[in-house]
Amino acid sequence: MQHTLMPCLLALLVALPAPGQDAASKSDLDRLQGRWKVVWSEESGVKNTEPAVLVFKGDKAILEEKGRPPEEATFKVDATKKPKQLDLLQPPNPAAKADKGLKIQAIYELDGDTLRICYRVPPPTAKDQTVSERPTQFGSAKGGTLMHLQREK
Repeated sequence: MQHTLMPCLLALLVALPAPGQDAASKSDLDRLQGRWKVVWSEESGVKNTEPAVLVFKGDKAILEEKGRPPEEATFKVDATKKPKQLDLLQPPNPAAKADKGLKIQAIYELDGDTLRICYRVPPPTAKDQTVSERPTQFGSAKGGTLMHLQREK
């Protein structure tokens, strides 16, 4: 009996979410892992179909766009919020002394192999350029960006 209890306890511990992370967020974090093709994006009402890929690997998100160096950020999700929340933290660019990094507060919707992300970047007139305002609904009005992505297979 003792020999079967320990493997069961270990299996239970592995299945539990990390401390401070709920089961729904852990599930979404796992489902986000991989490469997502940006089918289209829309910024302030203007649609863009330039090719891009968003890669989720562990707690890193990497945006790959043709002709540009990859942009990397750490991310976390909160699937208990309505709409679900995605926070991206871009570190400061060491080459730009004035750059203090950026926290992008986004919302997301994950439906099978389809992902929608909506966020805003602080406008140039904003007093605090290091954190964005989180949208409350999906759309690209008022300086917002809406991304529609499909999982690459």
